[in-house]
Amino acid sequence: MTITTNTDEEYDTEENTLLVKPKEEEPVIPLSEHLFKYLGLLFMCLVILGAASTFDVPAAFGSKVISEWYHVNEVDYGVLYSVYSFPNLVLVVVGGYLIDSLLGLRLGLLVFTGFIAIGQIIFAISANARTFWLAILGRLIYGVGGETIYIVAFAYVSVWFFGRKDFALAFSTVNTVGRLAGAIDLSVTTDIADHFSLPVTIWIGTFLCLFSFVAGLVLSYLETLRLKKVNPLIDQKEQDKKAEIKQQKKFKISDVKKFPLQFWLILFFINCYVIPVFSFITIGTDFFKTHFPHLNTSALISIPFYLACLAPLLGALVDKFGRNLYFLTVSSVLALVAFIFLMFKPVTPYISVIFLGISMATIYSASFTLINPLVPEYCISVCFALNSALTSGSMALTIIGINSILQKNNNDYTIIFVIYILLILISIVTLVILIIMDRKHQLINVPPEIQKEKIKERKEKEEALDRQREQEQNPLIVN
Repeated sequence: MTITTNTDEEYDTEENTLLVKPKEEEPVIPLSEHLFKYLGLLFMCLVILGAASTFDVPAAFGSKVISEWYHVNEVDYGVLYSVYSFPNLVLVVVGGYLIDSLLGLRLGLLVFTGFIAIGQIIFAISANARTFWLAILGRLIYGVGGETIYIVAFAYVSVWFFGRKDFALAFSTVNTVGRLAGAIDLSVTTDIADHFSLPVTIWIGTFLCLFSFVAGLVLSYLETLRLKKVNPLIDQKEQDKKAEIKQQKKFKISDVKKFPLQFWLILFFINCYVIPVFSFITIGTDFFKTHFPHLNTSALISIPFYLACLAPLLGALVDKFGRNLYFLTVSSVLALVAFIFLMFKPVTPYISVIFLGISMATIYSASFTLINPLVPEYCISVCFALNSALTSGSMALTIIGINSILQKNNNDYTIIFVIYILLILISIVTLVILIIMDRKHQLINVPPEIQKEKIKERKEKEEALDRQREQEQNPLIVN
């Protein structure tokens, strides 16, 4: 009798000897395959460039400039963000559902980059005409694709890179490009307007959105090439059967019930982390001006964004060592220390914003890659959409609540930092729970080799179930 252990060893009870199984050698991936994947990654970054570079154009000019340009009051200025944000609490989930169940990646990419381009064109025309209702219409159409395009990009990364040794690197690269483009937008928009004009600046962003649409066309073509690649070792009829089975796998709302508890805990963790860190970015300028007026406020608030560009480097480390939850725990502790320092001010705030920047970079590289091992590929867009909707909704409500608290307490930030610290502590506790749970499942906090083996086992079980289901649907006729 032979007993198989969790390692590459087998124990023969009859002979009372330990048998060592030869390790399967990893197939050598040709250079052309790597180049093809990285070409695809380049266009995955380019498809979000337009949206990332134009979303915060109104904020870059500020409420005063925008309200004077359109001859409206400063309260109306907020509508430009409201018509984008609040519909997206639902639209982004609808978009993820449509991608997984109806449109598919290629058509979904073109539809949503198209909405962004059309919306931005209308917004640019409104700037020339100084017509505010047209600006609102443009932002509304822009918003239909503005959040969902990130879901499409993440889904592309998942399909192209999941299972490879550079999965976290690819994910963090796309995330970093989006964040960096947004930071540059805030930095250079007013400078461009000073040299030209407000409408010209918005039209430059419009051309970037059109460029992203063209990049979407190229990426869709590359996806077609990827799907056409044929493994010569597999019979064509067998491939056709597999393709047919895969086509039948479309997301259904009932599939949400099958998502494991770890998936929901990951979403909970991300929300508990995002609320304090990213809402602080929105109030950081006023906080630094109030408590550190002698320092360069704009430099302080931009440091986290630029340090977040370390995400690809950290992504490479995650790819090499795995243990995502440990990386995220360190990240959360850094954010906790940063908020404690900002609350009690024992050291210069530059240390706090550096900690926040490193923490953000770690989140970009190690958090989103946790979702793929837990859910089927045909549900991935919906999963990212659920995460986006929850974080967007949480952020919108949090910013309203923070502003109310500051108004009632005469801009006393103590209560705000207490809330931030409590949320970060909750995120750390959630990570500890996930670490304990994963000791049994060994899927999201293990070295890459173990995770790959576990996912391979799961896929083999799924394929066996698919074959069984096919046989039940098409039983053999015996004479």
